[in-house]
Parts: sequence; structure tokens; C-alpha cells
Amino acid sequence: MMRRYFKSILVLGIISAFFLLLAPSQEIPDRDEMHSILSAQGIQGNRNEAFISLCDSLYPAGTWQTAMRGLNRLAPLTITKLQFQNDIHPPLYFMLLHIVYRLSDNVLFTGYIFQLVLILLFILILTVWQKKTAFQVIILMGLLPGLFLPFAEIRHYGLTLIWAALAVWLLEKLKAHWSYKYFILFLIVVAGGTLTHYLFTAWIVSLLLSASFTWNKKRNLLLLILGFLLIDALLILAIPDFRMQIIHLSSLDTGFTGVFHNRFINLLYSIVGLFFPVWSSKLMGYGLIQILLLLPALGWVLYCNWGITKNFTKHAFLITGSFIFIGGYTLFYLGEEMPIHAGGVKYLALACIGFVPFMFDLITTIKRPILLSSLFWIIFCTTEFTSRLRDRTEIKEICQADQTFYARSADVFSTLRFISSMPPEKKI
Repeated sequence: MMRRYFKSILVLGIISAFFLLLAPSQEIPDRDEMHSILSAQGIQGNRNEAFISLCDSLYPAGTWQTAMRGLNRLAPLTITKLQFQNDIHPPLYFMLLHIVYRLSDNVLFTGYIFQLVLILLFILILTVWQKKTAFQVIILMGLLPGLFLPFAEIRHYGLTLIWAALAVWLLEKLKAHWSYKYFILFLIVVAGGTLTHYLFTAWIVSLLLSASFTWNKKRNLLLLILGFLLIDALLILAIPDFRMQIIHLSSLDTGFTGVFHNRFINLLYSIVGLFFPVWSSKLMGYGLIQILLLLPALGWVLYCNWGITKNFTKHAFLITGSFIFIGGYTLFYLGEEMPIHAGGVKYLALACIGFVPFMFDLITTIKRPILLSSLFWIIFCTTEFTSRLRDRTEIKEICQADQTFYARSADVFSTLRFISSMPPEKKI
């Protein structure tokens, strides 16, 4: 037992060092991080073309640090109200980020430290939930890097994955043995996940639909459904801004009218991105390295697991829920108007939670996991490096753009100057 504990601590230390080394190398935030943080401060919240141009103008002007520091100048309730009014995502993550940013003036590094804490918590949850060693988790990171990459950016997707993993863990416990203690914990997780990202709600709906086909105890399932609906209804009734945001979200064009061909291409692209997250033709060389490393390792895993059908049947509840989520995501989101982008990988990472127990069953049969985990760690590091390099290449091109393109951004700069001049304890 002590030996396994020592190995897990050692591996977590390696992961920590890896992220700590990468965090300072990310000299500037990527565009999505800037968009989210500005929206949380109520600055040009609509993500239209003008807002994107204004956000991009912060890079060559060198004022992006002021924009990020502005978050710790606002009161928590103000952040909540602005996030509900100016963005399409709930505010819980940014309220936590507000607390973290008060710890240091180096907001970018502090933000990545926060993400480091989240990924370590996620790995700990996977380790305890599946009763696996940290080395087996590393093999999972190499097999499915897209499940862990959302933690690499200062956005709410990593925290959403934590809530999703906790929800699946509790549902599995409730399926095996009903307990009101776990039922109450599940309702708390539902509240936390709903206040982090609305796709978490879609994930829970997918799991409950799957349970209606695969669970035998329908009474317990009915209690879960009623509890889930009650929690969401209480949140909507108790928070008026929450209700207004949902109304606004329902009015958005999510691409439902898109043709099937475009949805299929976007879905295929996102699935490939879960394994090889390379979205720039300039970086395809790194993608080839990943393929050359991953395919032999994946072949060895499958060779060790000929009885794959039995494992599928064992985890039918979660795997079915994942496919329902992917189907709904394809139908309601990946439409003709939605461009092919990296965001699809972050959304589908939720569905990957349902495949975690199945993949761990495959990994358990592997001999010499320490040796193989080293190979998969190299695969994950290559993937992570490629993803960050893509972001930095994109931002570098923005910084080298024509300055006159951003001449109309004076209103953003004036807002940033106002926020930076406020004392931290000032309430808005």
C-alpha cells in the first residue's frame, strides 16, 4: 500500500513540475481566455466580430494584463451579475478565479497554478474512483489526451470535467447501492456543475436517459430525475439573472439548421482532435509524431484485451450516456454556421468521462505499466506542447497585425483604465 502511495505522489509531482514549467512559457493568454475574462467584467460582452476585434487589440497594445487584473477589482456578486448579463456561461468558475487572482499580481501564472490544482484534483478523483495507480492514469492521459487538455487553459472546462466525473462516480454508487447520503451529494454536484457550464446539464440529462434503458430500479431513477429537476428549478427561481441568461441562450443560433454533412465533418474533426489536438497545418509535423507514438502503443493495449465485448456490456450505462451526449451535441450544436474549431474537443471531453471505466479495464491488463506509462507520458507532453504552440502561434500573428485595424478600441481601453484605477475593496 505504501509503495503504491509513494508512486502516486511521485507521478503527481512530475505532473506538477511539467505544468509549472509550461505555465511561465505561456507569455500571453489565448483568445478564448481573454474573451471569457473580459465578458466576466462586463466589457463588450456579446461575442460578435466587433468584440473579437476589441479583444485582439489588447495584445499589440500590451494591455491584456490590465484586463486580467481587472477581475480582482470587482466584488464577487458583481462578477456574478456581469457574467450572467454579458456571457452565455454561468459565473462559478470566475468567482473562484477572482479569489485566486487576489493572491498575486502575476495573473497569468496564478491562473495556470489554479488550473494545475484542478488537474491534480481531477487525477485524484479518477484514481480513487477507479481504484487505479497514478501510472495507470498516465496511460489514460496518453490514450486520450483530449480528456485532460481542457485544464491547460484558464477557462471553465476543467472545472466542468471535475463536476462531471463526480456525478458519474456518484451515479455508479447509487446504481450499485442506493444511499440518501450519495443522493444528496449528487444534488450538490448538480448545482455546482450547472453553475459552471450548461453542457454539464446536458451531460446529466444524457446519463439519466441512458439509465432509463439500463437501470432496473426505476424508483431510484425517478428520484434522481425529480431531484435534478428540482435543483435546476430552484436555481432558476432563486437567481433572476440566471433565468434571463437561459432565455438569451435559447435564442442563440446554435447551428440546428445546418446540413448533416457539415455536422458530420465537424464531429469527425472533434473526435480526431481528442487524440491528436493539432488544428494548424503549420504544426502537422507534431501530429505525425503523436501518431507514430500512439498507434503502436494503442495496438499493444488492444492486443492485451481480446475480450473487449464483455467490457462494453459491463459499462453499458456510461457508454450509452456518452453516445447520447455526442448525438445531442451533433444535432443541436455542430451546424452549418459553426466553424470547425478546437472548442468541439473541449465539449466532447465530457463524453469521454463515460469511457473512463471501460478504458481503465483495458489498461489494467497491461503488463509493466511503468514502462508503458513513460511512453504515454511522452505522447501527452507532445500533445500538450503542440496545443500550446498552436495558441501562441495564433496570438503572435495577431500581435504582428496592422495597428490601424484596432483604432476603434478606445472604449475598451477607457474601461480597463477605470477598472485598474479602482481599489480592490471597492464595490460596484
